[in-house]
Amino acid sequence: MLVRGSVVLVIEENGELKEVPLEYGKLYIVEEWHNAYRPCGKEGIALVVERPYIKTEFKEVQVPGQGK
Repeated sequence: MLVRGSVVLVIEENGELKEVPLEYGKLYIVEEWHNAYRPCGKEGIALVVERPYIKTEFKEVQVPGQGK
């Protein structure tokens, strides 16, 4: 849930990355691989609650327009 500022949620959907700008006060339930970032390094605070069985999985992703 976005608390303040600007945060973009990144999810993997059908093998492709999708960006979802968070809306203030809206709850998001995410069951697939996900990450997030603050656009242009602006302030962004989000409340995240994880289920107890969730583990961190690191994944290499390709950013469109950038090489490895």
